[in-house]
Amino acid sequence: MRYKKIRIIIIFVILGLCITTLAIWGIINNVINELKFNLLSETRSIARSINTERLQSLSGNLTDLDSPNYSRLKSQLYNIRSSNKSCRFLYIMGQNKNGDVFFFVDSQLPDSKDYAPPGLIYEEVPDEYLFSFTSGLEQVVGPVTDRWGTLLTTLIPIYDFETNELIAVLGMDIEAENWYEKIFFQSILLIGLVILTLVLIILSINLIMKTKELKILAGTDSLTKIHNRRKIFELVEMELNRYERNGGFLSVIAVDLDYFKPINDKFGHFVGDIILRKVSSTIKGMIRKTDHIGRVGGDEFVILLPDTSEENAVTIAEKIRARVELLKFEEKKYPELSISVSLGISAVKEKQIGVDKLLDQADMALYTSKQKGRNQISVY
Repeated sequence: MRYKKIRIIIIFVILGLCITTLAIWGIINNVINELKFNLLSETRSIARSINTERLQSLSGNLTDLDSPNYSRLKSQLYNIRSSNKSCRFLYIMGQNKNGDVFFFVDSQLPDSKDYAPPGLIYEEVPDEYLFSFTSGLEQVVGPVTDRWGTLLTTLIPIYDFETNELIAVLGMDIEAENWYEKIFFQSILLIGLVILTLVLIILSINLIMKTKELKILAGTDSLTKIHNRRKIFELVEMELNRYERNGGFLSVIAVDLDYFKPINDKFGHFVGDIILRKVSSTIKGMIRKTDHIGRVGGDEFVILLPDTSEENAVTIAEKIRARVELLKFEEKKYPELSISVSLGISAVKEKQIGVDKLLDQADMALYTSKQKGRNQISVY
């Protein structure tokens, strides 16, 4: 029972871990998609604020440094980046006839080591960046590592409102570390709830199994591991109720070991316990799964036989008597040790007989077997 319980718990743990892994994967992906959506919305708003006429007036080289339009755009990008703590870089890129991507204007001051002067070719431009120029689609790229660090980039194409022609692409970078922090902190609560749910489910399963195990133990005889007196009486009552509703057949057999007290006195209680276990396991192995056996006293047992007539009960009882008589118990050590059982049968022949009366009838039949000389069967 214990190993079966451990196996069941292990199976549920493995299934739980698989489900939890899928749930965590789904949570993280949902968080990433939500964060990307927010980045796209934020960067799209910045792109819409860019004056396309000013942008189109730029040449895309160092001569733009003297252009008031360049200064205005530069100031605009600088102010936006400065007000956004998560933004590392903000810039506008163009593509020349040779297919090279260059910087129109960026958000960094000229004395910054990250400053990109107008016309600077982005030599290590990733293919994903080029896709925004060729397709005209907005996207979130990365994290990508280049000369400026490992960054996640949002790219939004900027169009001429009149001609609908692609003019440039606005890029906004955030640090990869910052990106992962956002994913972590937005996912951790949901992941924690999933893990907590898994733990609670496992604990609940364990509690249910423990409760079931305790219930079984409460109805089990500690020595023989068959039903105890209380449990077998409950089962008899349950079968009597079923008989009251449906009719049919129902029989019980009372079994008692012959001369068990002298055996205990002669060989000791240790040997007596071995005999009780052996006899009970033998009987249990001979009856059907729908039948039940319980220990109701020191060496007395009750066998419950649902859907069994008196005639069939006699046949079963005789097989049990004969089998027990042939049992051997360490014959080399105890050559003179032999055992037998007396049995009494009571078959239900009337409704509303009650548990006590039915079992009393089986006991009276058992007493008759004892009076006749033991190792035999009697029917009430």
